[in-house]
Amino acid sequence: MAKKVLVVGATGLVGTYLMNVMAYMPTIDLYGTYCSQFVSGLIPLQMENSKDVGDVFRTIRPEVVYVPAFISNVDRCEVDGYARRINLGGIMNIVDKARSYDAQIVFISSAYVFDGTKSTPYTIFDPCMPIQQYGIQKLKCEDMVLMGRADSIVVRTSNVIGRETTRKNYGYRVLDS
Repeated sequence: MAKKVLVVGATGLVGTYLMNVMAYMPTIDLYGTYCSQFVSGLIPLQMENSKDVGDVFRTIRPEVVYVPAFISNVDRCEVDGYARRINLGGIMNIVDKARSYDAQIVFISSAYVFDGTKSTPYTIFDPCMPIQQYGIQKLKCEDMVLMGRADSIVVRTSNVIGRETTRKNYGYRVLDS
């Protein structure tokens, strides 16, 4: 029987790639969500809305939940309460429902949880010391995810660049400037 996998934030750069990679795996029954960028076949979800998250979990009953969804604009996270509400409140709702449905979470985090002063590559044993709100929010979400279920996974990325329809990643910002 195929494992039910949910990708929260399937229209973003990482979410799109996750969907593309898993779409052809016969052992996976794949579902994805979108927030504001409609894509046919995906499920609408406002992850900061507990009822919406509950409805999605009730309908799908996922066994694994990948969460690349996050307001990733670093500057917006500094000044915008909306970003904080989405990022922290949304992850809290997902962790709560994942616990209720015994679903494992794979949270996509960021190297922004570090202060950037180390001269060698960071390891999982290095202390986290974020210096801005984006990194602080990512770290708080990591903690929520890891405390929610023992087998949860946090993947820390750095400089995610690739083709995406919204052209909002760092690579496009450089090209468009």
